[in-house]
Amino acid sequence: MRGFYFENEKRWLKLDEVERALLTSLISQVVQLLKLGDAETVDPLSFLEDINKKAIRPQDEVVFRLLPDAYADDEESNNDFRKFTEQSLRDEKLAAASFALENLPKNDQPKEIPDSEITVWLKSLNDVRLALGTRLEITDGAVLVDENDEEKNSLLDVYDWLTWLQGTLLEVI
Repeated sequence: MRGFYFENEKRWLKLDEVERALLTSLISQVVQLLKLGDAETVDPLSFLEDINKKAIRPQDEVVFRLLPDAYADDEESNNDFRKFTEQSLRDEKLAAASFALENLPKNDQPKEIPDSEITVWLKSLNDVRLALGTRLEITDGAVLVDENDEEKNSLLDVYDWLTWLQGTLLEVI
């Protein structure tokens, strides 16, 4: 059995070597995206006030999808919102990703997933799917398939696998 599953009154995650390597790579890429630009945009004393006065809308569409605006058509309110929330949201997403990386099953052995960890796994998998889905320009679950674009089709297969993996977690809860 692979993916998340329920057995003996416990929840488990089992991945084969290729799946583990793929998930490690994808989560690591999300971590890199969330860390990019921090040195330029974070006020080193912002932790004193819990705000980031230099926070602006991310230019990268994937980062923007992970750290979206709060208000439609109100740039000033969005900028204010970002100042007070973006760093904590980044930190939360980075913590979930780091947790998932550290807690991936090893050596094709299933890993028990306690109830307390389920939300963190869901957050991490969701962020990876959001990032990949944004790069693939998936909107409302729809995507244009180009039979001649092997790279995109391969990434769509990865996206489908991530959807399946997240779905197995949802099934066991």
